[in-house]
Amino acid sequence: MEATLLNRPWVRGAMLGTLLVAAILMRLNHLQGPLLDQMHSKQVHVANYARNIARAPWNPLRYTMDFLDERGSAMMLTEEFPLYNGLLGACYRLFGEYEWLGRVLSLLGSLVGILAVYDLVRREYYEPTGIVAAFLFAMTPLLLFYGRGVLPDPWMTACMVLCAAFYRRHLDEGYKARWLAAAAVAGLLAALFKFFGLVVLIPLADMAYRRCGWRAWFSRRFVTLAPAMTLPVALWIATVFIQIPNTSSRTSYFFWQVPESLWSPRLYERLTLGLVVKDCGPLAGVLILWGMFGAALGRTRSRPLWGWSALGLF
Repeated sequence: MEATLLNRPWVRGAMLGTLLVAAILMRLNHLQGPLLDQMHSKQVHVANYARNIARAPWNPLRYTMDFLDERGSAMMLTEEFPLYNGLLGACYRLFGEYEWLGRVLSLLGSLVGILAVYDLVRREYYEPTGIVAAFLFAMTPLLLFYGRGVLPDPWMTACMVLCAAFYRRHLDEGYKARWLAAAAVAGLLAALFKFFGLVVLIPLADMAYRRCGWRAWFSRRFVTLAPAMTLPVALWIATVFIQIPNTSSRTSYFFWQVPESLWSPRLYERLTLGLVVKDCGPLAGVLILWGMFGAALGRTRSRPLWGWSALGLF
C-alpha cells in the first residue's frame, strides 16, 4: 500500500492532536521544576556535564565536572559520546543555565520519535494502524517521563525509529541510496546519543531478512550500513576510554559483573510486569503481549514484531 506522509486532512489532524496531547502530558507545566524526580542523579550528572561544556571557551569534548574525585581534583568521567550533553551545553551557552532547556530538548526528541513510529508502522501495516501506534507510543508512561527528563534517551529512541523508518523506505522505494544513507546517519546518531542505539541493527536485519532472506545480510547495501553505524562508535570507545575512566570500571553495570542478579525475583518482575504494565502502560502492554503471541504462532501479520521483540529482550 503506497502512502504519503500526512497526505490527508484527517491524518494531519490526528497526528497534530497526538503531538499536542503528548506535549501537554509531557508536563509543559513542569519545565521549570528542579531535577529531583526519577533518575535525578543521572539528570543532575547530565546537566552538570553540560554546564561545564558551556563554560568559556565552549568545548563539547570537555570531560571535567564540578564534583571532586578522591584526590580533590575536578572529576573527569565519560559514558557516551557527548552529543546530547554538547547540544545542551550549547543551549546553556546561548540562553543561560535553565532546566527547561534540557526538558524542551528531550520533548522535541520525543515528538520526533512519535512521528517516526507513525511513518514506520504505516508502512509495515496501514495508515490507521500507524496513527494508533503513534498515539499509544506517545501515551506510554516511560516516554512521558523521558520526554521531560534531562536525559539523552528520547533522542536515542527517536533516531533508532527514524533509522528503521528510513531503511523501510529504502526497501520499499527501489533501494534508493538516499534512504540508505539517511538510515545510516540516523542509526549513527542514535548510537552517539547512547551506545545502546546500535541494537537497532537487530530489527534492521529482520527487515532485510523478511524482504530477501538471509542473503540480504551479506548484500552490499547491508554490509555498508552496519559498519557506517558501528565503526565511528568503536573508534570513539577505543580512543577516549583509554584516557577517561568509564562508569562501568568503577561500579557494577552489566549482568556479567553481578551474575547473582540473574537469580533475583526483582529482575524478572521488572522485565515482565514492570516493563509491560508500568513502562508501556496497561493497554499497550496487552497489545504487545497479543502481538508477541501471534508472532509465536507464526501469524504473518505479527511477523514484523519479531525483530523489535528481540531488540527489547537483548
